[in-house]
Amino acid sequence: MNYQIRELEFSEVLDQSIELFRDHYKAFMAVLILLQGPVIVATAWIMVNLPTMENLPGSSFTPAEINLFIVFIVLLVLYAFLLPFTESAIAHIVDNAYMGKKTSLGQALKYSFGMAFPLIITCILVYGMILLGTVLCVFPGLVLYLFSLFTVQVVTIERTSYVAAIKRSFSIFKNNAGTIILTGLVIIFLGMMVGSFRYFFPVGWWQELVGASADVMMTGVAAIAKTVLYFSTRCRSEGMDLEMMADSFTRVADGRSPESAASMP
Repeated sequence: MNYQIRELEFSEVLDQSIELFRDHYKAFMAVLILLQGPVIVATAWIMVNLPTMENLPGSSFTPAEINLFIVFIVLLVLYAFLLPFTESAIAHIVDNAYMGKKTSLGQALKYSFGMAFPLIITCILVYGMILLGTVLCVFPGLVLYLFSLFTVQVVTIERTSYVAAIKRSFSIFKNNAGTIILTGLVIIFLGMMVGSFRYFFPVGWWQELVGASADVMMTGVAAIAKTVLYFSTRCRSEGMDLEMMADSFTRVADGRSPESAASMP
């Protein structure tokens, strides 16, 4: 299916995100299962086995329980490390989809991990800002999170990194803040609805596994929607669609492929 890069209304962002997921679900699911699946499943197993404070005599932990907490923290760090690569791979798949190209798992991972250093350093800066803002007061942390929402898309598609990528993300966000926040709230609501299916299963391993699977699915949906919003906002504030159209006409006049005009920073 061909997708137009243009300014989208709120409902169109959701529709196009769902269409992209449906048309390229094999690539999306492969990325999610490979990069997020093992960590999420392991975390679900630990959540089942972690002791609750109510069940601890004297609120003390045994060495085995302390080891579980350590593994749990390590998994959280690993999840935070892999999340930018997951989102970058998905952004690359969406970027190629707009050009009418299909992307394999190998191509998506090669592109994503090929930018490992700038992606990691940029995300460390983002995580540090959000953590600092949250420690000082929760609200600044939330604001900084919103400002840096498109950092991975900027690094992946525009190949801009570090502080410049964060500034660029803020510039994109402020030009379409209402639609971006509304879309985020809807995705959070959908995540809660999908995650609620866990309660149809008995308390324990299966409940945690179903909940973890829902989290993985919504991670992919959110990453797709963010990339769609990235392109839509650029069309709104920068006239990206008009610029691409002009570039396409130029390429046709020069005897080049018009589809290549979609690959613009």
